[in-house]
Amino acid sequence: MSTMACLDALATLIFLFIGWVCLRKQQPQYPPAVGSMLPWIGSGLIFAHDPFTLLDTCRKRYGHVFKLLLGGRRMVVVSSADAIAAVLRDRHETLHADVMHIALLRCVGAINHDIHRICEILHHEIFPIIAHHLTRHSLIDISPQFGTRLRSQLDVAFSSHIRQSISLKELVGRSLFEATSSALLRPSFPTSFYDDLIMLDSSIYSRLYKLPFFPHPSARARQRLLDHLADYIEEMERDGAEGELISRVIEVFKANKLGRSDRAGLMLVFIWGSHINPMNTAIWVLTFLLANREAMTKIREEVDHTIHSQFTSLNSLLAADPCVMDGSGFSLLDSAIRETMRLTVITTVVRRATCDTELTSDGRTIHISKGEHVMADVRAPHHNEATYPDAETFIYDRFVFREDNENIPGQLPRSNQRTALTFFGWGSGKHICKGRHLALYIRKIPLHQFDEITRNSIKCARLCNIPPIKLLLW
Repeated sequence: MSTMACLDALATLIFLFIGWVCLRKQQPQYPPAVGSMLPWIGSGLIFAHDPFTLLDTCRKRYGHVFKLLLGGRRMVVVSSADAIAAVLRDRHETLHADVMHIALLRCVGAINHDIHRICEILHHEIFPIIAHHLTRHSLIDISPQFGTRLRSQLDVAFSSHIRQSISLKELVGRSLFEATSSALLRPSFPTSFYDDLIMLDSSIYSRLYKLPFFPHPSARARQRLLDHLADYIEEMERDGAEGELISRVIEVFKANKLGRSDRAGLMLVFIWGSHINPMNTAIWVLTFLLANREAMTKIREEVDHTIHSQFTSLNSLLAADPCVMDGSGFSLLDSAIRETMRLTVITTVVRRATCDTELTSDGRTIHISKGEHVMADVRAPHHNEATYPDAETFIYDRFVFREDNENIPGQLPRSNQRTALTFFGWGSGKHICKGRHLALYIRKIPLHQFDEITRNSIKCARLCNIPPIKLLLW
């Protein structure tokens, strides 16, 4: 081929390429793709460093739907309420949750082999057991022990720290851990696990995003947890498990011939999931209330009035069916918990498309290709000013619906009750949080012991000459 022919061929290719680029520019894509100079990595480094700033920036520029490239994964991000609801419900069963489950098995349970089989065991065998034993009406089996243990732990904590500073996180977190472990596992469950569990949790996001971090303290903590849990499971097998929930889980371990490390890893995932989120929300509720004198006073009055008018004493409330706590007597308390979850839940839900499928966002159709991932940015609708006026502010009675249509700033009149249900604190559909009833109970009980916590916390704050809100930071 002559030089002239080669030049002609090259010019033709360049011309076709330019025409293709121009054609692409003329045909807008939906969803729009976020550009990046890094192949394969895409926006992965930025997302790992500060995911919420990236998502907020992209949402302001591209709208409620856009595409990201994150470490080789094509991610369709949705942040409108209707699209998030469709992802969570997954009525056509085309969006699989194995991405999140596998990530947790790896970074929490240190399970890296045979991961898909173990994920199936978790999803199809262990989750149903947990869901059955942690229903709203099954809590009566564990609630009396939980409430009694928590009250005794708080009494001990206050008596030993009454004249020195108290860390709210240490006080409430450790007390909740010991009470929950006693109720779910067994009274003699090692409470020394708490420090290692907190150490492991401090590195969760670094592990999930595979960021460079100093893993040695949390890695050693996780290994100690796994070693102790493996011994605990063997002891339960030998002596007989205390409680039907753990007995049935151990039977699943045996039936699937899981090894020592896999059993311990699955148990650690369960313990981490059942403790950390309820614990953090309970701590945040108390923190917001300690920083808001009006909220603290109103909720204290509501709790005191309901306990003395309906239950005569705190002990009778703790002994009652936990379903009674869902009554109207605790409407302000329920609202404060829900408002805290709205402000502090930062979960992004990720699903993997098992086939070509479609979602709808604000009336537009989103085409999802097989193998693509869908990320539901749950935080976005929770901070939407159109739904939640003054969205960045903690308004303790925001979810107490009014009987009139008066538009009180920051609160939701009756006409907006349907909009107010734009709340994804528990997820929905088949992947809804299995322990949500227990988690809500765990969050309420410390607040029913509100007087002891707040009054002692304020007393200690005054002794130390610091604002009560700073107790959380110690």
